[in-house]
Amino acid sequence: MVVMPDADVDHVVDVLIGAGYGSAGERCMAISVAVLVGDVADKGVAKLTERTKTLKVLNGTNLDAEMGPIVTSAAHARIAGYIEHGVQECAQLLVDGRNFDAGIAGTGREQGFWMGGTLFDHVTTDMRIYKEEVCGPVLACVRLGSPRFQCNK
Repeated sequence: MVVMPDADVDHVVDVLIGAGYGSAGERCMAISVAVLVGDVADKGVAKLTERTKTLKVLNGTNLDAEMGPIVTSAAHARIAGYIEHGVQECAQLLVDGRNFDAGIAGTGREQGFWMGGTLFDHVTTDMRIYKEEVCGPVLACVRLGSPRFQCNK
């Protein structure tokens, strides 16, 4: 998805939450990359970060759920591997879904393969999380016309 400088940032964040995380991990329908053009990137990524942190990851039978569990243990491990690749390739990890705490009693999350939404910023076109479809709750933000992130690895 390409986000232009004159976009309504609040609307864009809502759309990206649905497109990037809705059904992520259950079926391969989620987008993996958002391209933010110019000065919309700073404001958009800041709002997207906060919204990703509050993503409602619940049992799919709960009508409040914005995202459900990952479909299998193998898919969970594959997605976690993509997140680690992003970290190793110096994408800026803003929200790490691998740290999701699923064990809250009464939520319907006592069993299953749970992961929260993951958000990367300053992704480049040579990174694996850009080149390959993740098929999971991982959204990679590419900035066009913004200074490049300085990796300290």
